Amino acid sequence: MQGKTHEPYSEHNFIVYVNPNDNRNKIHINTYFVEYEEGIQCCHFYDRGLCDTIDEYRKLNMYEIESQAYGSWMDGAR
Repeated sequence: MQGKTHEPYSEHNFIVYVNPNDNRNKIHINTYFVEYEEGIQCCHFYDRGLCDTIDEYRKLNMYEIESQAYGSWMDGAR
């Protein structure tokens, strides 16, 4: 999933994904990424775990996702 945060979180693009290098298949959120023809490259400083399973992800509302996206942005800004 890709999206953009809204007020009160300013406007930051984000992506929600399963890290292919994580054997636990944890779902991540990232706010600093570049899209290439071959795929997407994420900066790990702007990355955080969102939840552990697809079922947990489906229960999240957009407010919770945008809140975690903003937290991801602030993590990387430090």
